[in-house]
Amino acid sequence: MLPQNIKPLPVTQEECRERGWDYIDIVLVSGDAYVDHPSFGIALIGRLLESHGYRVAVLPQPRFGTEEDFLRFGRPRLFFGISGGNLDSIVANYSGNGKVRDVDAYSPGGNPWRSSEKARENRYRPDRAVLIYSNLARKAYHGVTVVLGGIEASLRRFIHYDYKQDRLRGSHLSDAKADLLAYGMAEKTIVEIARRLRAQENLTSIDGSCIRMNDTEIDQLRQSASAGGLKLLELPSWQDIEQDLALFMRAEKMIDKEA
Repeated sequence: MLPQNIKPLPVTQEECRERGWDYIDIVLVSGDAYVDHPSFGIALIGRLLESHGYRVAVLPQPRFGTEEDFLRFGRPRLFFGISGGNLDSIVANYSGNGKVRDVDAYSPGGNPWRSSEKARENRYRPDRAVLIYSNLARKAYHGVTVVLGGIEASLRRFIHYDYKQDRLRGSHLSDAKADLLAYGMAEKTIVEIARRLRAQENLTSIDGSCIRMNDTEIDQLRQSASAGGLKLLELPSWQDIEQDLALFMRAEKMIDKEA
């Protein structure tokens, strides 16, 4: 149990008002139910950001047929932090042979369904939750900053094999059209992201992060690295891998070596 003077992070507008808040800095979105315990990544990250003075709210298991839940706290001043939860959503929803799971340990009562109807649209956690939530956040607030994190985003930050669809997919960062992806445990990374956004600084070159760039920005990065005597490691592109699947394994070996 929490000490009496410590409240869980707010999950409703009413709880924000009880704290005297009329705005939120950061909204953390999760495919899990909210449990205020450090074994839940969202709770840990939320408490860490709170300790640095940010107003943090949690949006657990939002409905994904509408953007209505993403309007709950108003437009966050800094960013939406998007996570699929403690498990990759495809792993949470399906067994290794593609069978639909009838238990979700991170949903209320272990029940993956919002009601008695066992349909995909009625799950607490959507397939590829990171992509769905990112799209809904942008639909709710055009141009809002979206930062991806958690195990789903971390594992899918590069071109990857999706066993459910039996095909290669692109990076979640590019598919979600998010601004930034923080991978791994990301405690220092997320604090630095929040600091830079509050100071209105750019988000490039943050340790433990991936940033989405257009072709012009990539060319500028190459030139800057060359001028500074730095060596860039460039992975095979999505277009190259489509033409030669062997390049996918080459990219995987390069990623593993650097990791």
